[in-house]
Amino acid sequence: MSSGLTSMDFIAILPELVLTIAVIGVLLLECFSKQSRIMTIHLFSMASILVAFVLLLTMVPSGLENQYFWNSEIVVNSTNGQLKSAMLLVVLLGLIYSFPKLSESNLNHSEYYILILLSTIGMLVLVSANTLLMVYLGLELMSLPMYALVAFNRKDGKATEAAMKYFVMGAMASAILLFGMGLLYGVGQSLNLETIGKAMVALASQNFDQNILILTFSLVFIVVGIAFKLGAAPFHSWVPDVYEGAPAPVAMFIGAAPKIAAISMAYSLLKVAGYEVTLQWQQMLAIVAVLSFIIGNFVALRQTNLRRMLGYSAVSHAGFMLLGLFAGNDTGIPSAAYFYAITYAFTTTAAFGFILLVNKDGQSIQNISDLKGFGRQHGYLGVLMALIMLSMGGIPPFVGFFAKLFVLQNAYNASYGFLVIIGLLASVVGLFYYLRVIKVMFFDQQDDNANISITNCIGSRTIFSVNVFLIVLLGLVPTLIM
Repeated sequence: MSSGLTSMDFIAILPELVLTIAVIGVLLLECFSKQSRIMTIHLFSMASILVAFVLLLTMVPSGLENQYFWNSEIVVNSTNGQLKSAMLLVVLLGLIYSFPKLSESNLNHSEYYILILLSTIGMLVLVSANTLLMVYLGLELMSLPMYALVAFNRKDGKATEAAMKYFVMGAMASAILLFGMGLLYGVGQSLNLETIGKAMVALASQNFDQNILILTFSLVFIVVGIAFKLGAAPFHSWVPDVYEGAPAPVAMFIGAAPKIAAISMAYSLLKVAGYEVTLQWQQMLAIVAVLSFIIGNFVALRQTNLRRMLGYSAVSHAGFMLLGLFAGNDTGIPSAAYFYAITYAFTTTAAFGFILLVNKDGQSIQNISDLKGFGRQHGYLGVLMALIMLSMGGIPPFVGFFAKLFVLQNAYNASYGFLVIIGLLASVVGLFYYLRVIKVMFFDQQDDNANISITNCIGSRTIFSVNVFLIVLLGLVPTLIM
């Protein structure tokens, strides 16, 4: 294999290079721009993400064939391009939503944008990774800034506690995942994921029982790491704490785009490298999915805090994402899992966008009861939030319904009919707490002492409307991203 690099190697990572230059640019702006510094940094960060997004749209290959760069360290194809484009768009929406609330909370510092950009670079690297080394590099580059972001409001005790839990558990999950990767490398004798997959086929034919046992043992650790990064049960305890304790813009970021990167990592490690032991990891994921359905939905029923309820519902949604890995299209790509992750990211961004727009006593709403009578007083925003809840609950014709339908079809085609039944029952249970939000907004009497206000930012309101319109549009025309 040649070690020389060509211009095409650098063209292939232009979006990542743009964001890297943006990080340096934000640091320089922090040093030299004193007048309107934060607004300049905010606009510069959004412009950088937009440039990377446009570059991706122009660079995405039209065919399904893989293109390899940097000595096969990264892979570029149309699927990866779509995932990266979706992540950048979600991050861009999040930055637009975040600015007013960060300014109100006196948290609008340059470090926020640096950490967001660094984590976004990690996501892009993780999606393009074609070796174990690049997978871990992208994963840590994505995760480490998120630990700091959770604790960004140092004066908030809940944020500090959530950050400590997230960091300690994240470090453990990364170590467990790395150990599983080490075993995978030991079996495959290569860092390249596709080479490992081919080596597994050869090893299985030589000494099936012994080699399959080693491979299965390694995948146990890998599944644990994947489940943690997705927030699936029983490795989910950080999710509700982070959703509730972190600043709302940070919770929005962590709950959306990283899910897409995590499901891409799961595909790389399980379906590419671990194809020969598909039955074994499917059985592991089935257990994780069932636990996620049960714990996520039933605990969410008891929540009164809106963000904490969204956190536990995210656990249930993680179970659906994992089910999407059970089968793929004609090329083996888990299109249902990707579709679910992308649509969930946009829906979660919209839900937190609502939380950032609506204030009670000058602070973001916390409890579901804070929304009593909101739909009658602010009908337009109330209807948009109701559409978000209906989509999350899987009600047709919204995109959440088609996302769950495609995933359950995959599980059925993979002969996991019992998971389809459990998934359907879980969706019915989940409908209760989503419909409860709608009921509180439109049918409960507003408290006389409630001081509800809407953030006075036309840009955020407009983007919120566009965000919800996109969710409705994808429900009517799901083939736009399938």
